[in-house]
Amino acid sequence: MIDRVSPAGTPRRAVLRYALAAGVAAGTAGLPMASAERFPAADGHRLVRPKLARLGDSITQFAESARVSDTAQLHRRTRGAMTWVKTLFPAYNDDVWHHPEDARHRRFLRGSNNGVAGDHLTFLTPENPGTLRRWAEEVAPMRPDVVLLSVGTNDINSYLPASMIQDNLRRQIGEITDTGAIVIVTTIRPRGAVGRSAWATPDQASDVRYATRRRVNDWIRARHGGRVLVADVNVYLEDPRSRGGAGGDWLPEVAPADGVHPGPAAAWAEAQALLPILRTLIRADNVYGTDPTDPGNLLPNGAFAGTSGMVGWGAKGHCATGWSISRQSGDAWVEAYTVVEDGITKQVLEITPGYHDTTFVLRTEPALLPLTDVAVGDWLRFHLAQEVSAHAGWLAYSPRLLLAREDRSWSMIAGALETGPGERLPDVAWSGWPATHPVRRGPEDVAVSCSVLIKVAGGVPGRPVLRFSRAQLRRVPDPRRAWNAVTPDADRRSVIPPTVADQEDETNARLRDARRFLPYRE
Repeated sequence: MIDRVSPAGTPRRAVLRYALAAGVAAGTAGLPMASAERFPAADGHRLVRPKLARLGDSITQFAESARVSDTAQLHRRTRGAMTWVKTLFPAYNDDVWHHPEDARHRRFLRGSNNGVAGDHLTFLTPENPGTLRRWAEEVAPMRPDVVLLSVGTNDINSYLPASMIQDNLRRQIGEITDTGAIVIVTTIRPRGAVGRSAWATPDQASDVRYATRRRVNDWIRARHGGRVLVADVNVYLEDPRSRGGAGGDWLPEVAPADGVHPGPAAAWAEAQALLPILRTLIRADNVYGTDPTDPGNLLPNGAFAGTSGMVGWGAKGHCATGWSISRQSGDAWVEAYTVVEDGITKQVLEITPGYHDTTFVLRTEPALLPLTDVAVGDWLRFHLAQEVSAHAGWLAYSPRLLLAREDRSWSMIAGALETGPGERLPDVAWSGWPATHPVRRGPEDVAVSCSVLIKVAGGVPGRPVLRFSRAQLRRVPDPRRAWNAVTPDADRRSVIPPTVADQEDETNARLRDARRFLPYRE
C-alpha cells in the first residue's frame, strides 16, 4: 500500500531503517474516558483526526521554516521528525500557516508548531517566555487534543539542576493533561562535543550537564502511563559507547553538524520512536484525501493519465498528459514513463546521476494554472502520493505550491520536504503523502503552479527512482479557524494567572544571575 512505509533495505545502519518494532512500546490502554470528550473516537480507543500541537524549543520550531520577504515562504523541513511522521502517517491535523506578525525569532508561522528557539520551561526574556507561559497564553486556548512536548535541553544547557527541571516538567505535564489532552513527552536528545552549542566544559567526559540530562531522562521515562505517553527518541539517536561508555553523544550516522539540532537523518530516525505511538493512538486515515477524481481537485490531470506531456532537456521517455519533466541544472539524466499498478497510474522517474549535482522539476503544464475558480481568501494545499527508493545522493524531492502575481513573480512558495544548505536526505526507501502547508490566495495572486523539486548529488553511484500518483490541489478550510486563531491578538484569550505572569521565581533569578552559562540559545 502506498500509504505505508516501505521496509526496503538501505546500506546504512539499522537505525535509519524502518524499525517500528524497536524502541518504545506505547499505547492507550488505561486512558481516562474523559479524553473521548475532546475528539471523536473509533476502533476502540483510537482517535479520529485529532489536533496535534507541538510545544518546544528550536528543535520544534525548525521543523518548519517561514520568512517574510518579497516572496513569502513556508516549508516543512526534513530536519523535523514530525515532518516525516506527517508524510508517512497523514492521519492527524497539524496545520501550520504563514503568520507575518509572529516575528519572534523570525518564526513567521502559527498553528500546531509552537516551538520557539532558545526557550526554557520558564521565563527567560520576552522573546523566550518559556513553554509553561506559552502553553497557558498561546497553546491551551487552541484546545489541542494531543500535545507533543519536547523541551529541556536549554534548561540543562543553562546548568539548572535536574530537580528544578523535573519540577517544571511535572507542572507542564499536569497543566496539559488537566485540559483533557493527551501529552506525548520526548526524552531530551543527545549533545555533541563539537559545534557552537557543544557540551565539553572543561571536557566532554566531565561536563556535568550530561549527568543532569541522564537524570531528567530517567525521570521522563518513569512518567509513562494514563494520558502521558513517552517517546524515547534516544533509542534511535544516542550512542551508548560515547564518552567512554557513559553515553550522551549522538550516533555517528545521525550526528548533526552543530551537535544539537537534528538534521534529516536524525529526524527520520527520531520519527521511528513517534510512529508506533501515533499509530496506536490514532486511527489510520488520510486527512488529505486519496482520490484525485473526487470533485474539487483543481489539477487537470491529478491521475497522471496519458502520455502526451512535455519531456524537456535532460529527460527521455514520456510524461503524463498535463505534466512536464525537465532538467534545470547539472548533468544527470532522467528516464520518464508511466505505469499502472493496482489500477493506479504512476509517473515514474529513473535518474542516472552525473558528475555534478543536478536539479529536475516535475510540474504541471502549463506551468501556471489560472485561479479563476478560487476566490481571494481561499486556502489551497498541494499533496500527492510519492514513493522514493533508497539512495545516498538524494538532495531534494519536495512537492511545491507556488502562487503567482500578474507579472508572473511569486508571492508564495510552499514546500513539503525542504532541506537546508549542505543537507542530504536519509538513505532510505519510503512511500507516503507529502503535502504543503495550507496557503491563502491574496488579491494579487492570479495563478498557481504545482511542481516537485528533485535534486541528486553528483558522483553517487546508483539509479534512484521516484514514483508519483494521485496528485491533488484542493481548497481546504481556513486553518486559523480550526485552531481558534482567526486574528493574531484581538480574539486571543490569556488564561495565564497574574501571579504567574508577574512572578520572579527562583528559576528566573538564577538565569538572570548566570549569564555566563548561556553562551548560545537553541
